Amino acid sequence: MGLEGNVMFTLLETFNAVYETQSFTKAAEHLFVSQPTVTMRVKKLEAEFQTPLFERRSGQDVLPTNAAKILYDQLNAMKINWEKIKAEVMHEKHKRLPFKIVTSNSTATSILPKLLQHLLPYLPKLKISIEMHNSASAFALIANHDAQLGIIERPLSDPLVNSFVLAKDQLVLAGDPSQGVFFIREIGSGVNYYTQQYLRNHAIKPDHIITVNNNDIIIAQLRAGLGQSVISDKFVTSDMAVRDLGPDFVRDFYGIMYAQEKDPLILEIVDHIRQALPLP
Repeated sequence: MGLEGNVMFTLLETFNAVYETQSFTKAAEHLFVSQPTVTMRVKKLEAEFQTPLFERRSGQDVLPTNAAKILYDQLNAMKINWEKIKAEVMHEKHKRLPFKIVTSNSTATSILPKLLQHLLPYLPKLKISIEMHNSASAFALIANHDAQLGIIERPLSDPLVNSFVLAKDQLVLAGDPSQGVFFIREIGSGVNYYTQQYLRNHAIKPDHIITVNNNDIIIAQLRAGLGQSVISDKFVTSDMAVRDLGPDFVRDFYGIMYAQEKDPLILEIVDHIRQALPLP
């Protein structure tokens, strides 16, 4: 009948000490046990393997047998492998889950800071990266499971994407119309969707349309008096002329995630965010 695991570990530890010191006495000193205890442990191990492990020489010195050399080499290999396993397990314990957030231009500066507040408790578990895209591109990244959380500015639909309303946003017409210039966001942007709706509803055909793929650039042009644009009221400054567009241009900001997400931590995070809605 084989020895119990903890007993075998003690015997092997004793064997290792005897092998390396080639002395029962020195091994006993190293292990802080008596020399007879070392002798008894080696005899038990020899009985287990049914072969001598050491040849007794003059005094307390011993000489390892070929069997002992094989056992010692195997124990060293096991020790190296154990250290590797231990390192991998500890690395796994401290490994952070990649968590990519894709956000549209407008939500990057207005909604994202509020959402990140709810992620603070999870920072030790996450490796967060943030990318800015227009709404269509952010939506596509979520649908392809290339990002874990998205924030977009227009309603989009796909069986692979779950969406939920994060906050409300009022759009306004801002800027100086005297230049005949209208700044619009690129196709795929949430604001572009509503801008085209505004121009179509009011049969407006601007003299000059300038397409810009960055919200901050548009704001800078409006503040310089170079034209008009449909923007969120969150970006209106005191030096801009503004006209309210009414309830028809109150839009939703949406949170989106991959519909078939299985990771329990990501599901927990999204549920935590949804419980805090709507964001202010």
